[in-house]
Amino acid sequence: MQISGGSEATVLPGQTSTGIDVLSGGQLFVTVSGTAEGTTIERGGVVQVQGGLTEDDTIFGGEENVQFGTAHVSSGGTTVGISAGGTAIGLGITQRGLARIFSGSFAENAAIFNSGALDVNTGAVAIGTTVGRGAVNIFGGFTSLTTVNATGFEIINGGTAVGTKVNLSGVQAVHSQGTASNTTIATGGIQSVDTGGVASGTTIGGDAIRQRGRRRQRLAAAERRHRDSDVGRHHHRDRVCRGRADPLIRRGRNRQHHRTRQ
Repeated sequence: MQISGGSEATVLPGQTSTGIDVLSGGQLFVTVSGTAEGTTIERGGVVQVQGGLTEDDTIFGGEENVQFGTAHVSSGGTTVGISAGGTAIGLGITQRGLARIFSGSFAENAAIFNSGALDVNTGAVAIGTTVGRGAVNIFGGFTSLTTVNATGFEIINGGTAVGTKVNLSGVQAVHSQGTASNTTIATGGIQSVDTGGVASGTTIGGDAIRQRGRRRQRLAAAERRHRDSDVGRHHHRDRVCRGRADPLIRRGRNRQHHRTRQ
């Protein structure tokens, strides 16, 4: 079934539609207790989820708006808007696609890749998001258990991220008024904290540290990698020997050790 320009169709309560193709200018409404499966939304087409369920939708330049209800969507080069009471489960965002979740809405197990992005606005919640080449942008919302992989970003512009894991070549950026807690930074991952941002309980390579801004974070990781190398181990032993002979060096090292353990 195709819905062409200027046409509308509605999935009524108790009905299930399969394989609808929404063309430019067409609209599909999925009402309470209605289900639309395998819908394709072309550029300029719109699906309005009004309490119903959509599964395995694929969006090619079109738009799906979840006012309330549940959407399972693969988004490419488009915008998916999840409004109050809406839920997006297994949302796939790719090819410069953008999903926005707003106050009172919820996204679970979203996957972002190929330059896709998820905006988590004030009052919205995203749990279990996986970021490849793309970004989660937190604008006052809340995220939990996000995984940031290579070339992925979690950018906190206000709001809170809890339990994020940043893997090799992934980045978590905590800007002013943003908060990150219990972040795990794997080898090669980066956490940057700007003035006015807060990061607490961060773990780098299994070692808990106290955050004191972007420079301290990167220096701690660099020092650890250096000490693990053959040259670093030799240099570290040499510094310890000199520290025992020189009280000034020893005191400096003790202060550094004390701060690291706080």
